[in-house]
Amino acid sequence: MYAPISDYALIGDCHSAALVSRHASIDWACLPRFDSAAFFLKVLDEHRGGFCSVEPADLLFTSRHYVPHTNILETTFHTSPGRFTVTDFMPLDSRHDQNEKGQDVHAESCIARRFHCNSGEAQFIVRLKPTFDYARAAPAAVTGSSECILFSASRHFLQVHSTGHSRFEHGPGEAIFKYSLRKGETAWLAIGCTGRQITAPILERWLAKTLAYWQRWSAGMSYRGENFELVERSALALKLLVYEPSGAIIAAPTCSLPEWIGGSRNWDYRYNWLRDSSFTLIALMELGYFGEARDFMHFLRRALTEGQTKVLYSVDGGTEQAENELAHLEGYWRSKPVRIGNGAANQRQFDVAGELMQSIALYWRHEGFASSRSSFEHQFWPLVKHIADHVAAHWQQPDNGIWEVRGGLRQFVHSKGLCWVALDRALRLVKTFRIRGDFSRWELERTAIHKAVQAQGFNRNLNSYVQSFGATEIDASLLRLPILDFFDARDHKWQATIQAIERHLMQNGLVYRYNPAEDGIGEREGAFLACGFWLVENYVLAGRLEDAERMLERLVKCANDVGLLSEEADPHTNQLLGNFPQGFSHVGLINAALRLSAAKRGRRTSTAELIETRG
Repeated sequence: MYAPISDYALIGDCHSAALVSRHASIDWACLPRFDSAAFFLKVLDEHRGGFCSVEPADLLFTSRHYVPHTNILETTFHTSPGRFTVTDFMPLDSRHDQNEKGQDVHAESCIARRFHCNSGEAQFIVRLKPTFDYARAAPAAVTGSSECILFSASRHFLQVHSTGHSRFEHGPGEAIFKYSLRKGETAWLAIGCTGRQITAPILERWLAKTLAYWQRWSAGMSYRGENFELVERSALALKLLVYEPSGAIIAAPTCSLPEWIGGSRNWDYRYNWLRDSSFTLIALMELGYFGEARDFMHFLRRALTEGQTKVLYSVDGGTEQAENELAHLEGYWRSKPVRIGNGAANQRQFDVAGELMQSIALYWRHEGFASSRSSFEHQFWPLVKHIADHVAAHWQQPDNGIWEVRGGLRQFVHSKGLCWVALDRALRLVKTFRIRGDFSRWELERTAIHKAVQAQGFNRNLNSYVQSFGATEIDASLLRLPILDFFDARDHKWQATIQAIERHLMQNGLVYRYNPAEDGIGEREGAFLACGFWLVENYVLAGRLEDAERMLERLVKCANDVGLLSEEADPHTNQLLGNFPQGFSHVGLINAALRLSAAKRGRRTSTAELIETRG
């Protein structure tokens, strides 16, 4: 039986990540990078997939939580003989030799598990079975003793260190540790590819350093308003999606978790989408985290060479992400195919330019004016000019749009609006940094885009803006446009569009992206959580604060017990769907909560005003 997606929590070290179930089974893990081949992947095949489970005697129930202000997970097993806690984390620490890119995280490429008996006696088995290369490598060999075990298969290896009161057995490709602890006793398990000897004192130091790192990072958050705990948890989840060596930000740490059970909308999200990264960057900056923004800007400069702007990149800036299907895997709840890689890498998505320019504009307003002018002109002006020139020349062309549809290119209204944003923010940067030159082409095309959307993007019969020029489909991506000041949120045509979205795309308080029948796949999917958070922001901008509060309350009910959200949810059951946890959803929560909190305090919520007053 597959565990519900909501049963999982995430641990990580800003290099890679792992999913831990409600019963402390590690069912997904990749080392040393997010996009490394998974060696624990029971979440995608309960028969073939590897795992590291905890199996107690006489279990009554379990409870779990993150240690406050950290990404350290504690799962407590309540059993008839006694109570014990499993503490799961991936060790990391602040670098003492920060390089020129400002990266501040040192990781040990290891998953650490601490077992501590709180009362009575703790008797349990830890069963560890890695399946290398997405279970494509030959069954792993087990060598060594109970203190240090080596799993190996082909070119893959995994080292496991055990300390404490346990007996060790091994079978075909698995190791079994049988623990018997009394009150106050502790045992450890360290799983990784470090190639070094790991002892209990080392693990205790790693836990202390990891605890200090996360608490220090959380203390840097500037927000202290309503829904603080959910906002903080979202920020901590987003931090886990940052690949520290390059500054890249992945969309989610998993692949092929389905957008509908039994369906084929199963994608690999372990990549840096420029759009998603820009969203994440803006949310983190709103919370005061500019170090992550600075790292991503370095990544951006390296990745975006002139004439070679891609939709998504690997965590090291690579551009080859061939999409492949793993036919030997069953898929989560038999949702096939299981895919690795992502074919969207070669799509045309014009909205990316607008999101990038928005994040650049907000970042450089923070950096200040006079003191950073020369730095901006030297480091980023060539990139800004290239993007704006490209948009001015090509915005009239069709694209695949924000939803990466596989049913052909279209004139998506959302894409047009974000092309307008790209030119608008570029012109604001010109004004801010007093850049000399003739920018009349940008101004003319910015005006032309707005006129084109008004003339061809509004369907009078539906009394609504629509998905693409001349179409009859409603699309929730349009909710982004008032947030970015393309539309006036109080305009009567936009208010009519809100009503159309509420009528056609809302079910039980959640919002679908669009009608999926025409997207080249045609299957069902869940409601898209980010769209619901965008609607919250639209309510705020329109002055409908009570509606915004109700909508936000409805959305946060979809979060699991440790505050995490996936990409989508079933509106009728709140069942989480899609890759998990999803950066898009947590960014939406942060932005919606901050905008609503600001509006209730009578503060500015216009994106344009934020850009103009930043610094």
